[in-house]
Amino acid sequence: MNSEGVVKLERVRVRCPGCGEEVEAVAADGRVKGYCAVARRYVDFVAETQPICIGKNPAAETSPVKDGVVCDYLAGVKTVVIQDRYGISPGALYRVLHNANVK
Repeated sequence: MNSEGVVKLERVRVRCPGCGEEVEAVAADGRVKGYCAVARRYVDFVAETQPICIGKNPAAETSPVKDGVVCDYLAGVKTVVIQDRYGISPGALYRVLHNANVK
């Protein structure tokens, strides 16, 4: 958002890393939001991001956790997504979240 309170929105075409489909999305402030058919919901794809390690083992921060919970640190904030809420496998949801970098 600029000093006048106006946000510049731009329509872009991106390939969803989860479902592989090319989708129309909206880009604003370094984020791209589009619909993912695999997750069956709108997903924020990070346009530019630097992975942030939380703890001593970076691999542990990016790998699926047992019981259907997936840890996502792509946006620099550790968030937890419950598999049962979306009805898809943890591996599929992990791929959607982990590969959501738009280049």
